[in-house]
Amino acid sequence: MCEGKEIREDKTTPKAENSPAAEKPASQMEERGILDQVSDWWKDFDLWDWGESGGTVKKEQPPTVQKSEGKSTTIVEEPNIEKKERECECYCGEKEISAEELKEMVIAMRKATFDDAGENFYKWNKDNLFTAGHEQFTDKSYSKFAEVLNKTFTKYDITSCIRKIHFLAQCYHETGAFMRSVEGSSKDKFWYDPYRGRGFIHLTLSGNYKKFKDDSGYDVITNPKIVSTDIEAAAKSSGWYWKYNDMGNINPFADQDSIFDTSRLVNKPNATKSSSINGYNQRVNAVNALKTVFKYPQSCCNLGKKDEAKEKTPCPSGLKECICLDAFTIEDGFIKHSRVTKNHVIVIEQTNFKDSKSSIQKIILHRTAGGTTQACINAFKSGRKNKKEGIDHYGTHFIVGKDGVITQTANLSKVTWHCAGWNSKSVGIEVVGFAIDKNGKPTLGLKGQSPVVGWEDLTDEQAKSVACLVKALLNYYSLDKSKIDCHEHLAPKEKGEGQIVFNAIKDYL
Repeated sequence: MCEGKEIREDKTTPKAENSPAAEKPASQMEERGILDQVSDWWKDFDLWDWGESGGTVKKEQPPTVQKSEGKSTTIVEEPNIEKKERECECYCGEKEISAEELKEMVIAMRKATFDDAGENFYKWNKDNLFTAGHEQFTDKSYSKFAEVLNKTFTKYDITSCIRKIHFLAQCYHETGAFMRSVEGSSKDKFWYDPYRGRGFIHLTLSGNYKKFKDDSGYDVITNPKIVSTDIEAAAKSSGWYWKYNDMGNINPFADQDSIFDTSRLVNKPNATKSSSINGYNQRVNAVNALKTVFKYPQSCCNLGKKDEAKEKTPCPSGLKECICLDAFTIEDGFIKHSRVTKNHVIVIEQTNFKDSKSSIQKIILHRTAGGTTQACINAFKSGRKNKKEGIDHYGTHFIVGKDGVITQTANLSKVTWHCAGWNSKSVGIEVVGFAIDKNGKPTLGLKGQSPVVGWEDLTDEQAKSVACLVKALLNYYSLDKSKIDCHEHLAPKEKGEGQIVFNAIKDYL
């Protein structure tokens, strides 16, 4: 044995005697041991087939073709190989973006984008954050920036590489390359002031500020500058808009890697071409720069995986057969199901929806300010006097009584008047219950009556039935939960009218 000298084990692949392979001299690769090294290297890895098709492999099954006489079927036993899981290093799931990684992303986007004068953003801004604008964050550090972004990703389902890429790219453009948190200058005057654009994706207009307040608890109605001076509020407002804006959740468009649609929904929802979108080329360049940093798609663990079938959520009412579980039929505009009672109030039907399904963008929740389903139906039939001494008939498509009975009153292909500005784009649900005064007594708040200070709580059966109906309608119209809204959020109404309904059903959805 020679010390200090490595003796390599002979791993030469054996060759059959007198075969053509045995007669040939050893190749250069065989002489240098390269094949052995390759073999040793590969044995430590699993091979992944990205083109696998669906199907089930059944072991030890008899052949489907008749075997030849005198021959037997060979069954190869499954080898006992310990599989190694590929360690995922992408940004899908719970993995957070660090301060240093975020800085790398910001620099990459700045180097890839240019201002209107053709100047590169990195040239003037380097890696500084939010140093421009008349309203600024108190903490502009990358560590705080990363912290609030990671919280926002989790809260608003921005949980895959491609969703984070599109969200960050849109935030980057909206904030002028992460340099300003507010729209315009202190000298600019906008017709929608004080609710001008603020945050990472500019929250704009009083309606959006109001909805964000209800979602987050930040009183941005009294003090809208919270969104441009508190970096956590800025992040949350942007996540809220990304998922809950009136046009719909933007995540599915990010999943499709559609820069046009994510840009359109952030900047100009009704745009039909990219030239209509402000800074579209910047948005494209920012997305592409982030893809390089994320090493997307080559390093993304989500790609190539099949979506796992989602388990059905249980019926809120605990039923085995319910509209929230079953595919129901519509006959002449009415749901045919044992859970829904038909009581057609023709006078509340106005015009036809442009399209009986695609026109519907929201499910809107109401309270009746009455005690029974029949009282509500009577009010629908009676109508209200208008300024011309005529009668206007208002009403919703459904009523849910305190006993949990669901009543359909209008054809689902017909518009009813129940929420100004949204009648032609929504289905309304009236939930029986009194408005109450400060003493807990019923009131309508009319002249000579006590003012409304709150609403009667839903009964348990009622809340569960409303939840079943809402789930069924969301499924039927292919809407997500962000499309549930409250009457008072969309039109002038008594505070809390629809919110008390939503609060009662949200845990069932």
